[in-house]
Amino acid sequence: MTAFRPLLLAALALAALARAQAPVPAPPRNAASSAAGASLPDGKPFTRITADMLNFDYGTNRVAIFEGNVVAVDPQLTLWCRKMVVFFSEKGSEVARIEATQDVKMKQVNKEAFGDKAVYTRATANIVLTGNRPRLLDENGNWIVSRGEGILYNVNTKIMRVDKPEMEVQSSEGGALAPKP
Repeated sequence: MTAFRPLLLAALALAALARAQAPVPAPPRNAASSAAGASLPDGKPFTRITADMLNFDYGTNRVAIFEGNVVAVDPQLTLWCRKMVVFFSEKGSEVARIEATQDVKMKQVNKEAFGDKAVYTRATANIVLTGNRPRLLDENGNWIVSRGEGILYNVNTKIMRVDKPEMEVQSSEGGALAPKP
């Protein structure tokens, strides 16, 4: 079950971004490098998103587009990409979908996920990681999925599916199996 943790962490990160539904004050400058675990004065955790540019259309298209050096730091995970689009529901300010594209990397502690695109859809609770060689790396630096066409993870059911996986497995010390890149 620990083999699925990196994807779970990625799922938690995108889900956490989805729950960030209202603008929050920026933390003090000295907290910028470590927003993980931070909270607002009322005790609620927040997600800090930085980028080179933000285009926000809350009227017609109901989207927020972060572009250039996007970094989203959540108490549970950090997400890096070149572009992130947040789609809001037709009614209210709820997040319906989040798309992170171009050099996507998600990390929690020492677990990492990589791909060209990551999409979180709130209605289905699915995160889909796709693109050129989406892959997962565990806390020991072992590839959990070293090649595949797409990785789907459901946040609610904790079920992962990998389309067309390719893995080379070798025995490591202690007899555990670890993927080989």
